[in-house]
Amino acid sequence: EDSGYFVTDAVHKKGMEPSSLTVGGSMFAEPGNWDKLDTNAEVQEGGKTLSGKLGSNPGTLAKDAAGNISYLKQANKIGGEEQLYSEALANSLYNLLGIETVPMEIGTFDDKVALKSQWINGLETLTWDEMSQEPSIMDSFVADAWLGNWDVLGLQADNTKKLPGGGTIKTDQGGALHFRAKGEDKSTMQAGGFNEVVQELTNLRDPNKAKEASQVFKNVTPENLEKGAQILNQVTDAHIDSLVDQSGISNKEKMKEILKARRDNIVGQLLGADAAGTSSAPTHHGQHKHSTYGWHDQNQKHTSEQANLDHKEMKL
Repeated sequence: EDSGYFVTDAVHKKGMEPSSLTVGGSMFAEPGNWDKLDTNAEVQEGGKTLSGKLGSNPGTLAKDAAGNISYLKQANKIGGEEQLYSEALANSLYNLLGIETVPMEIGTFDDKVALKSQWINGLETLTWDEMSQEPSIMDSFVADAWLGNWDVLGLQADNTKKLPGGGTIKTDQGGALHFRAKGEDKSTMQAGGFNEVVQELTNLRDPNKAKEASQVFKNVTPENLEKGAQILNQVTDAHIDSLVDQSGISNKEKMKEILKARRDNIVGQLLGADAAGTSSAPTHHGQHKHSTYGWHDQNQKHTSEQANLDHKEMKL
């Protein structure tokens, strides 16, 4: 008897969807390799000499024995170490989606937890108008909304910069997930906290709620939204579990739950309810269902000629 499943509507079991996305390396530095960093480092940027603390949070420029420059961000009194762990996680989640960010890792310096960001020479600060014309910024808007990154562009247009060879790079994820840039918990804000319902798809484009960001994101097109949602729809439960488990944040299970719910909320809003929790590429390997068969592995052999034809059409 026909179960009602046909090859044209084959989908993948939630959490077992095929994906071209890959989880990156560790968020943590090798123990002890920061002990000899020189915090008297200087860099030239925009005709100015920069040294010591940059930005609103405690930190300093530093140089290792090989001359490599980095920035060490340390915990402030509001967000504490948890915000540093959160920023490292957000950075890795962006990377999962193929979005370029400054390489970051968590370690210990002066017996305190710190987040080390690689210093990249030649980055260019863009105007709000220039940002609104950058395809990479428009295409990554959905990712910004997923991660609730209210400060993705920065108050001074300084958290997303242009790379020397073209394209852009995100340099500071301190305002993503549960935290605002200076460490406040978003749940205390009228705009809403970091929860299962993604309001940022609207709020980051609303000048009454995001004065700076809306100058850029007002130019996000339906094509940008669809492209971003299709990439986000490739993020599996396993991807999220792996990265959150690797991180140093405290409430891992709650974070997993929220990230999965926000993914599904965005996909449902932008691609339709039927797409939420399913792969946008059902012709790849993985758990699937079709014809008279329910959920099963790609390697399961069928005696039915039609089922085998289905597999051939799905390239399994």
